[in-house]
Amino acid sequence: MLKYTIRRMIYVIPTLWAVVTFVFFLIRIVPGGPAVAALGSYATEESIRELEKQMGLDKPIVVQYGIFLKDLCQGDLGRSLITNKPISQEIARALPYTLDLALGGMVIGVLLGIPTGIITALRRNRAPDYIGRILSLVGISMPEFYLGILLMYLFAIKLPLFPVLGGGDLSHWGSRLYHLFLPALTLASS
Repeated sequence: MLKYTIRRMIYVIPTLWAVVTFVFFLIRIVPGGPAVAALGSYATEESIRELEKQMGLDKPIVVQYGIFLKDLCQGDLGRSLITNKPISQEIARALPYTLDLALGGMVIGVLLGIPTGIITALRRNRAPDYIGRILSLVGISMPEFYLGILLMYLFAIKLPLFPVLGGGDLSHWGSRLYHLFLPALTLASS
């Protein structure tokens, strides 16, 4: 088992390299390039050239790729084109909420899935089994974005029990759980 895990982890390295390389070149072949994306389509040629120089986009593509890989290996993920903040800061800001959502979705999924599975197994070919099958099929079939909108409409707008936006206060567990419930329920249903 340990050998299998190590082998799988080794396969992650070339996969990540391929994805990073693909994204690097994809961004550079988009019409206008990253400088136009940052400044907008109405930017002057002079401002585009100046930003390209600041971003190092005036260098040959092979040199850009080498600099990109060197920075990536040093943990420098670059700067956001929208906020101009380091991407590592943007990830660090969003990571606690992402982990909350993933963990919350798993917990709700287990709390709903295991009892449903037990009840449907014990009451095979009876009403609870049919209801459990239908609920499972609907949960798997319904797109998450649609279910999320339905849950927000019902439980945040019509019956204002949960918030529509926000992630809660990271230092207060009650606030985090309150803001997390609807998104985690949506994630758990799929």
